[in-house]
Amino acid sequence: EVLEATFNNDEQVDSGVIDLTFDLAAEGEQPGEMSATLTGPFQDQEGGFSQFDIDAEVSFESEQGDFSGSGGLVSTGDRAFVNFQGTDYEVPAQAFQQFARTFTQLQQQNEEQADQAEGTQQLIDSFGELSNEGNEDVDGTETTHISGELDIARFTDSIRTQLEEQQGTDAVPQAQLEQLQSSLDQLTESVKNASLDVYSGTDDDILRKFDLSFEVESGEGDTLTADFSLSLSDVNQPQEIAGPGSAQPLSELLQQFNIDPSSL
Repeated sequence: EVLEATFNNDEQVDSGVIDLTFDLAAEGEQPGEMSATLTGPFQDQEGGFSQFDIDAEVSFESEQGDFSGSGGLVSTGDRAFVNFQGTDYEVPAQAFQQFARTFTQLQQQNEEQADQAEGTQQLIDSFGELSNEGNEDVDGTETTHISGELDIARFTDSIRTQLEEQQGTDAVPQAQLEQLQSSLDQLTESVKNASLDVYSGTDDDILRKFDLSFEVESGEGDTLTADFSLSLSDVNQPQEIAGPGSAQPLSELLQQFNIDPSSL
């Protein structure tokens, strides 16, 4: 009931602060670790492109070497900026406006076509067992904590059912359907453990935190462990977002990587 109320919630999340982390650890012939984070405020604009100021950090460690870097993306709704390794670059106005128009149109189409209730029920039905862990504080908000183990076979079967409904239509080409079916078979065989934790606001049923962990095994005995966490704070509170005081043209960054600016 908590999951249904959360994922079928009619109340929109129009602003807040996002905190996303993604960690990977590989063991076997090619061991290594990767960590990525995305953090920052966002503010939707009715009829326009969203505002946000997102910082990103990535680190990677392996036998071949280590890497770490930082960057960010800023949108003021009518302008956009990229930060790379501490330097700000402005996206050309024409390229950003074209992207914003296309993104907004696709978003509206997806909202019209999506069957949210059906998708939520399929996700809930994919859990072998669910448990209510009681109330917990998430960034100052009281939430209800629901945990569960994901039944991969049920999960992939629900996706197969959706794919089969697309057969004979123009939505997905037959060759792509067959490829997706094959990928689902591999997913069912390789994912050994998957768990989910959902933290829903006790007063408003708005998602405040979402944790997903799973383990993948290859036929050669290699393993990959993944941990994904998404949290939302200051939900529907006004956010002040502004672009950097000064920025270089994005073309200067693209030239460092031998990318033709006209390809935007």
